[in-house]
Amino acid sequence: MGPLNLELSGDGLSHFAWLRERLRTPQDGVATSWIPTGYEAYARMLHPVQEREGEPPIRWADVSSWSGVALDSSIQWHEVALPEVSPLTGPPWSGQGPREGSLSQADALELASVLSARTPGLCLFGVWEGYGGTLSVQGPVADEVPRRVDETPVFELPWRSYAMFEGPVAGATCFSVSRFQSPNLWWPDDRSWCVASEIDLAWTYVAGSKSLIDELLPNPLIEALEASPDDSLHRQLPAWLNDRVSAATDEVIASGSTSVELALGTATVTLMRLSRRKSVLVTRSERWSGWGGANIPVTNRGPEEMRQEVKSAVERAVLGLSG
Repeated sequence: MGPLNLELSGDGLSHFAWLRERLRTPQDGVATSWIPTGYEAYARMLHPVQEREGEPPIRWADVSSWSGVALDSSIQWHEVALPEVSPLTGPPWSGQGPREGSLSQADALELASVLSARTPGLCLFGVWEGYGGTLSVQGPVADEVPRRVDETPVFELPWRSYAMFEGPVAGATCFSVSRFQSPNLWWPDDRSWCVASEIDLAWTYVAGSKSLIDELLPNPLIEALEASPDDSLHRQLPAWLNDRVSAATDEVIASGSTSVELALGTATVTLMRLSRRKSVLVTRSERWSGWGGANIPVTNRGPEEMRQEVKSAVERAVLGLSG
């Protein structure tokens, strides 16, 4: 496997610098904050819920069938996992929700297979530098294992830094961080497509030609929805849930605590005054399969700022029920 023909420019490798020009900022909060602009078509590959090793993944469509919340191109996990009306049966998953920041290994294998048919040459892979020394790169076929790009061990964007590797498309399945980890960015030398798994998202973006996206959308081995470059990433609560959160916020401010019962369990928030000047918001998200919680210091004293902190804590507790 020969190296890529990369040329150094004044601000780093020009082969990487194109991303800076075609990515919007995270503050814009849209799909193209993480996947480059300028492609003909886009898709979101939804990360499945993996319950146990060796068992089939639970897809968002499985959860949609349970909750009765229809999937659409902009839906987020909490929307499909937190129905307004409690279903007659228990949820199809018991543990955490979809993994953020990585495709499942099976989905990565299938995507790499599709992309390999279009890109027989080499690719570049960017893996978030925050994984540090836990990152491992290995595979059963030596020629498919990506290697570090020596000229630029770290590629820096204003909001993320990535360790850079080069190799064939199949190399996307060779990374692990204590468990399988798909690259956070990968694309071929001709930039005909790009894949992005932002570390805080429960889906992966794929950008490319319309024919590529048309091939991915009906693929039964993955779960993909059509996407738009301007799709918002800002978390939005359904109107009914926003009303419940607002009412619970008022209750905390008035009485010091609240309890919100939903299909998946109960979310509670309690305002505890530890001293005259120090308070914390204690959150608890309790499902039949377990619970989680946090102690959140109160930092603002003004009524409007205080209300925003309480509402944020209530949202956190409610969304914690979805895993």
